[in-house]
Amino acid sequence: MFKKLNIGLTEVPDWFCCGATPAHNVDELLSLSLCAKNLELAEQVDGDLAVACAACFSRLKTTQHVLGENAVKRKQVEKAIDAKIPVIVLDRNVDTKRIAQFIGGDNVLIGKAAGEYAVKLLGGPGAAQGNVVEIWGGMGTAPAHDRHDGFHAFTDKEPGIKYLLNNQSGDWKQDKAYNIMTTALRNNEKIDLVYGHNDPMAYGAYLAAKDAGRDKDVKFIIGIDALPDEGVTWVHKGNLTATFLYATPGAEGLRQAVKLLNGEKIPPVITLPTMLVDKNNAEEILKKNGLL
Repeated sequence: MFKKLNIGLTEVPDWFCCGATPAHNVDELLSLSLCAKNLELAEQVDGDLAVACAACFSRLKTTQHVLGENAVKRKQVEKAIDAKIPVIVLDRNVDTKRIAQFIGGDNVLIGKAAGEYAVKLLGGPGAAQGNVVEIWGGMGTAPAHDRHDGFHAFTDKEPGIKYLLNNQSGDWKQDKAYNIMTTALRNNEKIDLVYGHNDPMAYGAYLAAKDAGRDKDVKFIIGIDALPDEGVTWVHKGNLTATFLYATPGAEGLRQAVKLLNGEKIPPVITLPTMLVDKNNAEEILKKNGLL
């Protein structure tokens, strides 16, 4: 095909397998290093980089994003530290030990909680059965990969669970998830569970199923974030089965900053906990937030 299009292909010399998901689960630094080396080798070859393997493409994009984002953030953070300004980093960490503190959620643990819950919904460990649609966040972002890897740490143990899509990115957006789900519904007669990497994408999947007249057929829809006016509200209305809290770190950041300014010692890392939000506690959360 490439010859017909008059496109030449040159193999990158000495390239090697990225390790895909298993390497990322075992050692994130190793996974990034493998892909970083391949990117370095590719730069020595004139032309654009074409990647045939979906897993390699995903890992290369993630590595490119993480390294680029971290380099910029690290430079900004260290500039502040050099000016003797203490720095508390929220949500996404940077590759330096010079910060005063990092505060954020653990997306792998949240993904694991969602995966464990999905297995329970589909029949329980050793007996889970069902067709699953997973809608990714941004393919080049660490949170999306973490939420995927955590989820699959549980669901991959179940031979009765079948995945219907291959790394479909909704880019964290409701409308893109709607389109992905519309295609999935058209191509698959039976969908048992949808896992969206955030609540707007899970809700977009619900809307697509509703518009197709199949919202009652899709038994379970799970999201992540649990913002009261989004995910929790959609759970309360019955649009989503459940959502898992990704706690926003702003309030805790302010509390820790006050402690730091008062001369108190603060821990180097605070990992914010997650929680399941379903029909049993959604109403209570909405009342606490003045939404009911």
